[in-house]
Amino acid sequence: MNINDPLIHPLKIIYREAIEQNHWVFAEWFPNYEQDVLNYRKQASAKSWTDNELQRLIKNTSGNGISDLQQKNFEWDEYEQIKDNWFKIQDTFQVIVNNNTITINEYKTIFDFFRSFTNQNRYAATNRVVAAHLPNVVTTTVTQINIRYIITCIQKMCPDYPSSINWLTDNLNFIQYCNQHITFDHPWHSSVFAWYLKIYFEKKEEEKKEKTKAMVSYVNLLKANKNLVLTGAPGTGKTYLAKQLAISLLFNKIEESDLTDDEKKIFEKHFSFVQFHPSYDYTDFVEGLRAENLNGQVIFNLHNGVFKDFCKKAIAKTVVNNFDEEYDNFINDILENDFAFETPKHKKKFKVEINSNNTCVAIPSTNKGTRLSITKEILREYVLNDNIKDWKPYVTSLGNYFRENYTIEVKDSDNQSLPFIFVIDEINRGEISKIFGELFFSIDPGYRGEAGKVKTQYTNIQSNDTIFDYNLGQGWFYVPKNVYIICTMNDIDRSVESMDFAMRRRFAWKEIKSIDQIQMWNGQIDLWKDDAKKRMVSLNSKIEEIQGLGPSYHIGPSYFLALKNYNGNFEELWINHLEGILQEYLRGLPNISETLVELNNAYNLIAVL
Repeated sequence: MNINDPLIHPLKIIYREAIEQNHWVFAEWFPNYEQDVLNYRKQASAKSWTDNELQRLIKNTSGNGISDLQQKNFEWDEYEQIKDNWFKIQDTFQVIVNNNTITINEYKTIFDFFRSFTNQNRYAATNRVVAAHLPNVVTTTVTQINIRYIITCIQKMCPDYPSSINWLTDNLNFIQYCNQHITFDHPWHSSVFAWYLKIYFEKKEEEKKEKTKAMVSYVNLLKANKNLVLTGAPGTGKTYLAKQLAISLLFNKIEESDLTDDEKKIFEKHFSFVQFHPSYDYTDFVEGLRAENLNGQVIFNLHNGVFKDFCKKAIAKTVVNNFDEEYDNFINDILENDFAFETPKHKKKFKVEINSNNTCVAIPSTNKGTRLSITKEILREYVLNDNIKDWKPYVTSLGNYFRENYTIEVKDSDNQSLPFIFVIDEINRGEISKIFGELFFSIDPGYRGEAGKVKTQYTNIQSNDTIFDYNLGQGWFYVPKNVYIICTMNDIDRSVESMDFAMRRRFAWKEIKSIDQIQMWNGQIDLWKDDAKKRMVSLNSKIEEIQGLGPSYHIGPSYFLALKNYNGNFEELWINHLEGILQEYLRGLPNISETLVELNNAYNLIAVL
């Protein structure tokens, strides 16, 4: 089960995994808890207590089957007074046991009874006695601080979970909520499930701390160098790590699921991902001519590539929240109405049509009737920045109409104070010099900003939105100081050799080993991750022993995520995912069949003498 599966309640997933893992809370503690609670309830119902059982219930620090207490427990002199006066409260315990429920007034009666014999409030000790009588009503988590901690953690996964109020109400709500969403193997599991959740959440927090500690070193390396290549064997989680690194750099968090809704919107604007391949080139990455259909005619217009557009966002001094929405309204209004426009100075009439690309086409009222294409980007530049080059009279007229009739929400941008992260997956699969061109110079960490500006290949035909920085003018481009580049690369790909030294020296390099990224299994293959780790380590150790292979040929943890498709069947994983890739590794080496058997033995943890 996947903890992020929207179709299954997360608490149900956590419980089922605990049962399948035979966790000690349910396998070892619960049988004792069940026996002790049955005994306590029997004596309470009969109002007949032995001294030994009463002492176990109230005074013993440990071994009473419910919860261990140290400093918060009753003192011996307090216990003696409680025991001597136990007859005064026995009726109340008999009622709550027979009804298998408890009211606020009944709880207050019990609390006041104990408080009358103590020199301070003994909340936890009192709650422990109550919990011993009410399985599947209250939990064995007897301190308010612990139950509040559990509730806080649950609310992060389950927004509908009720807020913390007091120990009794919190316990009643917990049992009720869990029973609504979980079918427990034993009804009384609900009472010990809270304590299991405490253990579970604390473990997750510890894992997150360890992950954060590891992430700090990656973040510092990226901050210091601006450009970073994550290299290693296939399946080591480099792409997964690159996105985590971007999140950590922006928000000091690691998982996308930890982001707030506002942070997710920021991340969407400040993060971009592209995968290189042999056909990828300068036109895709920086800028280039692209064919467009204009009223049946093919024309070529200059467009920004994905990296240039991304860098342009990084230097924007203002941000507009709703231009796209208002532009759509503008287009719809023109389609539905026969507007008459005229140029501002010479008052020349022209009409506007909308083509299939939702672009305005201005048609002057002349014999020739030349069709003038005014793109969304051209209009945006005028409306927002007063920048205009082509078709000035017509753009001005349309732009002024847009400004007068549509409301644009513009605010100062914090872009230049926040990092922008651009991820290039499998950078070595592209022809680097063809893609980057003159940007080799600009991406150098020492030449970021205007100091590293270069003229791009299509300088002479740039206009409007294809001009990178209007303060510098036509043709100039640079990589902003707040742009960070993360690349991934598989060590064993033959295309690695295409990475020339000029490019290599502009990046810091970090090898990602198989064992470094096994945290990607958390919440994905929890039931099998211990076995998966042993098998992966054993298999990779054997791979290193094979002449011609080595650490670059390790099997990474990503492969093992497929276990969830086979319900933890490691043989299926071998047949469908691992055997084929290992055969490719061994191609051209001697004794392939025998070596593959040895690798399979290592994978299955079979010791060969």
